[in-house]
Amino acid sequence: MVRIVSVADFLDPGQGFDPTPAEQELIDAWRAGQPCTLGDGTLPEAESPGRRVRADLLRLLILGGTPGCGLHVAGVALVGAWVAGELDLRAASARGQTVLVLCRFEERPLIAQARLEHLDLAGSKLPGLFAPGARIGGALVLRGATVTGTVDVSAAEIGGQLDCDGATMTAGEGGALFGQGMKLGQGLYLRKAKVTGTVAVNGAKIGGQFTLAEATLTAGMGRALDAQGLSLGHSLVLSKACITGTVNVAGAETGGQLDCTEASLTGGREASLIGGTEERQTEGRCTAFIGQGLRVKHQLIFKKLVRVQGLVSLGSARVGDLVDDTDSWAKATGPVWLDGFTYDRIVGATTDARERLGWLARAAGGGGAFYPQPYTRLAKVLAAMGHARGPREVLLEHERLFARHGRRRAGAWPSGESRRRVWPRLRAVLQRGLNVPRAAWDTLVRGVVGYGYFPTRSVIVLFALWLLATTLAHMAWVSGGFAPASDVILTSEGWQAIRAGAGNAAALWSAPGAPGQDWETFSRYAWAADLLVPLVDLGQTAAWAPTTAQGKWGWWLWWARWPLVVAGWVVVALVAAAVTGILQKDRD
Repeated sequence: MVRIVSVADFLDPGQGFDPTPAEQELIDAWRAGQPCTLGDGTLPEAESPGRRVRADLLRLLILGGTPGCGLHVAGVALVGAWVAGELDLRAASARGQTVLVLCRFEERPLIAQARLEHLDLAGSKLPGLFAPGARIGGALVLRGATVTGTVDVSAAEIGGQLDCDGATMTAGEGGALFGQGMKLGQGLYLRKAKVTGTVAVNGAKIGGQFTLAEATLTAGMGRALDAQGLSLGHSLVLSKACITGTVNVAGAETGGQLDCTEASLTGGREASLIGGTEERQTEGRCTAFIGQGLRVKHQLIFKKLVRVQGLVSLGSARVGDLVDDTDSWAKATGPVWLDGFTYDRIVGATTDARERLGWLARAAGGGGAFYPQPYTRLAKVLAAMGHARGPREVLLEHERLFARHGRRRAGAWPSGESRRRVWPRLRAVLQRGLNVPRAAWDTLVRGVVGYGYFPTRSVIVLFALWLLATTLAHMAWVSGGFAPASDVILTSEGWQAIRAGAGNAAALWSAPGAPGQDWETFSRYAWAADLLVPLVDLGQTAAWAPTTAQGKWGWWLWWARWPLVVAGWVVVALVAAAVTGILQKDRD
């Protein structure tokens, strides 16, 4: 194609350019500083003289035409054109605004390193847009456009917004929207857009909002949204979005919210860093959301989600308020990784400890690992919000899981080279044997004082032991299974005389008028308390002792008092440890 060097040459019949009616109309409107609407102003379905405008002419007009041709500083405004050829504005500088609305481009426009005041391609259909490094003072508008190739705005600087609301984008080799490292003065809008391929804005800096509300992103098993290291002045909105492929916002920073309300997330096969190591997805597994190192200044909204297929990772993420519902987390078909995830408050959602523990159970471990931080963080947040019992319930569960993980790790069978050696195998066998008393002690500490977080449980335990001791003491007393705990009395004539007869010797000997009427009066209740509580001396166990010589109940009590005494000491010791804080651990 012969390049058009001036408007005068183009209009000169002797030059052989033969302007179409559409081109003549455009030049006339441009000279008058008016928009040019071709035909009925709709997107042309076929090429015709009334719609056809050569890209080379369009380039000449966008750049300001030539001296003496009646240039108007407003720029070019063209509606409903069929743009023939390649519009090449690379490294060029446009004059005025460039508005090419509802135009059909035969080839993708090239505006790499170009300088434009404003570029509006709303409703147009084009086979991609090549604009890396472009400088646009105002906005880049692709609202309602249909793009069948890549929109490449990598490293571009756009003073206004990038408006792709309602656009339909079908990926090229570089993805559907490639905006790596671009800078936007305002927002990036993809509301109700239909995108097939990756939206890549990793490393971009966006001064306003980035919204994908009600958008449909389809990347198959690839990455649907790549926003690693994104710096966002306001919110990232995914509400009601339907996303097929991984959402990767690792290391991103937002000055507002991250809103996933009513979103549908169907993950792709994406590698995810878990616990500092890269975990590759196996067959049948996928990653829905990667937010490691994410920073959200205000709220993370994760509620009413329609679908969460795959892994969700928020490791080391930091948000202000957590606004969620446990049902949305439960919809995740893969693990939910929360190790290092921190938040200041839980807002507009349940703070019931039991429901929250169900949420954390999905993040408690994986691959043989246990992550205590999610539990200590939840306990700290609930405490800061004024809850009293909830934090202790969370820490109780934390201690239970921590102890169980410790036993599993201690008894783990050696692997690799260690498996061939005798000592590692022997040590594993010994550790598994030691896990039995470890588990018993753990159960005891948890049941009696709740690892120090619920010391009042000991009252129930002591009461149960007291009832048992009281029952045994009562049965032993009425069956004659008690005797005075004194050698002098046991050898006295009074006791020997009554002892030789029938019936309850202890009761008869200590009855009013009997030889032992002034002896310590027996109380089954006080005797049981005296037996169990080592710090209390009621004089009962010093005065009366069970005997194995008078019936089975005395025999049972004689043997049972030893474990009862030990149990009383253990309970009292655990209570003392709980009250003094020895059992409580601050692991956050």
